[in-house]
Amino acid sequence: VMFCTYALLVGEDRYEQLQAWLGDEFDGVLIFDEAHRCKNSGTTKVKGGPQEDLAGGGREVTVGGSKTAQRVIELQMDCPSARVVYVSATGACAPRHLEFM
Repeated sequence: VMFCTYALLVGEDRYEQLQAWLGDEFDGVLIFDEAHRCKNSGTTKVKGGPQEDLAGGGREVTVGGSKTAQRVIELQMDCPSARVVYVSATGACAPRHLEFM
């Protein structure tokens, strides 16, 4: 069991330690308590390619957003086999605040 605050998760050193601890094939559970702190992941835009879409050779780019939300998304992408639980007693006022899920 490892506990890590969102403030520590944003730090590069702590994130590297967490990745080393989890290993390459982590398939356990990631629990994000107070998950509303991950809101504001930013706006995803597609850049490049003749048709400005992924099929046309474009790529996704996240613009803006909080470092916390971006790090939570990165952690989930780095651990594709992990089970993820989001816990929050705070409601979201807009669907875009739940993009990190």
